[in-house]
Amino acid sequence: MKRDGLRGRARAAMRWAPFTAAAVLGAAISLMLARSPRPAVVHFERAPVPIPVPVFPSPEEPPRVTVPRRIGCTLPLSQIGLVGDKYLKTRSPSDLRGVAASATGCTIAVWGSLGVFVSRDDGATFTRLVARAGQADPWAVNASPAVAVGADEAVYVARAEQLQIELADGTTRERVLPGSGFDRIHVSGPWLIVQSRDQLAASDDAGVTWHPQPTPAAMTASTVFVDDDGAIHLAAATGADAPITYYLGDVHGRGWRTVWTSPPHRSYRSPHDPSRTDSYHSSIDAFAFGSDGRLYAQRYDAYGYQVFAVSASGAVTSADKLENSSVLRGASIAGTSRDWGARDAHGLTLSILEGRGPIRSSENLDRLMDVAWRWGSDGRGRWLVGSIVP
Repeated sequence: MKRDGLRGRARAAMRWAPFTAAAVLGAAISLMLARSPRPAVVHFERAPVPIPVPVFPSPEEPPRVTVPRRIGCTLPLSQIGLVGDKYLKTRSPSDLRGVAASATGCTIAVWGSLGVFVSRDDGATFTRLVARAGQADPWAVNASPAVAVGADEAVYVARAEQLQIELADGTTRERVLPGSGFDRIHVSGPWLIVQSRDQLAASDDAGVTWHPQPTPAAMTASTVFVDDDGAIHLAAATGADAPITYYLGDVHGRGWRTVWTSPPHRSYRSPHDPSRTDSYHSSIDAFAFGSDGRLYAQRYDAYGYQVFAVSASGAVTSADKLENSSVLRGASIAGTSRDWGARDAHGLTLSILEGRGPIRSSENLDRLMDVAWRWGSDGRGRWLVGSIVP
């Protein structure tokens, strides 16, 4: 019995021997590590990322504003104003004399004896263009200003010897014109043209510097297109019933040459009644330069409509309607007797009726301007004015 008990204890000790040896070995290793010196701890740090520092212009340098390019207006036609008739007069300024629009954006300007009104939302609202701080509004009295809208939606207002510019973001600039008497203004790409009956001046730096020169003739109506290289394409009339002439020159005044003169009026006599003739006298009713650089001139007589397309080389094509009406987006339509209106970024016509407007019409877009068009009881046209902001 005693011998069997010793044998049991021996077998139990053998089962616990590996665990005891492991415990002793672990204690020995811990003691050795405690007595040995600790290794140095290495910290890994991420390299700092360079942060770009914005560069601001110096106090002497005026801020430059980059206008984002917008192709067309995003508002649908159902949201660009009120449909109405000629009796809807309380919602719009009176005594308006002209309208201009951007070729690629939603900016529209109208002007008259009461001032210049600008819309940045495609005609939903109009705001009166403010004058220089601390002065009376120079556009409120005396002669009506000359106004143009660039494709970048900048609005240019010329009156007396002053030029005011309002950019699309509301920033304003003021410049001095190279003289007095400039009653028309045109924008063509980077070029700005101011004009009177017998003189014009061109600027490619928004009116900082000017290149003045005499016009080829004393003109009563005109439209201008300028190439990037400074070639000036000028179409002008010398009277209400006079033909228009297409001139080609340059900004440095090295002379003008005649490219084309509109044909004379087509007289009409009824073959059935020789005493019956037409009452038309003007050879051209409306004309404008398209974005393709060609001059488009239209006449309307007893034979109907005829549209001439004239290139700078003098090549002429004729048809009863426009080949491509989209080339007139943003164009100001001139007439031998008066300015007809403009085309907006939609390609639709904008006009002033009885001193009110502007009125947008989608009728007859294959014509420069429907010269026989009148406001009818069927609701043609569209009043753009939603509200006026003082």
